[in-house]
Amino acid sequence: MNLIISFLAIIGILVGSASMVTPIPGGTLLIALSLSALVYASGTAREGVKWLRFRFAPVDQLLSWFTVSVGSRISFIGRALAQTELQKISLDDE
Repeated sequence: MNLIISFLAIIGILVGSASMVTPIPGGTLLIALSLSALVYASGTAREGVKWLRFRFAPVDQLLSWFTVSVGSRISFIGRALAQTELQKISLDDE
């Protein structure tokens, strides 16, 4: 079942990416839904998104914003993307 979800999520990301350059609305939402499904279905994808968030601050900021703004309305997106958030490390010696 996870293989089917992963396959459909990748197709959704590709279709959402293609629709970003067309006048058809909804590409961002389709990408977010597909990415959330992929994170839900695959631990490898979850680790990949964590790696992207760690390496690229703009990606982390965008996903954090999306988790807060859309995740409150569509809880599936909020829960899935919250699993990819980076842990904040304190450097204080307490």
